[in-house]
Amino acid sequence: MGNMAGYDEIPVQSVEQDVTEWLDDHDPLARNGLNRVESRFLRTVGEPARMDVEGYARLKNPHMRVASATEFGVFAYEEDVVLFELDETVECGEMVGYPAGDNRWVPILICQTGPVAQARDRMEMVLVTLNSLADGELAL
Repeated sequence: MGNMAGYDEIPVQSVEQDVTEWLDDHDPLARNGLNRVESRFLRTVGEPARMDVEGYARLKNPHMRVASATEFGVFAYEEDVVLFELDETVECGEMVGYPAGDNRWVPILICQTGPVAQARDRMEMVLVTLNSLADGELAL
């Protein structure tokens, strides 16, 4: 999974608070609604992330996108999704669904800074943390 340094630094309470606030104003999405948001994200935001992996050519991660903070912010605003970790230096983002009961989901756009491989490692830590909070039900 990569370097787990910083695992304890993931602001879990911030994500939980953002999800709670989103649910105060929205109905959670059915799986097909979440799939539509994820599909729009993959079609309209940035480019697929590519990273060098020892022994392989440059690998493409189709779910992680490389884009500007502005592109991520505009998408999150237009699609009305929870935005996690956005700042002016963000370079990579990935959509996930946080379970909200009975096959319903809160869409979360997780954004990270740094070279793709480092952003991927940090994003995996966030995903592991969210998945444990969601009792293994996170929609990836």
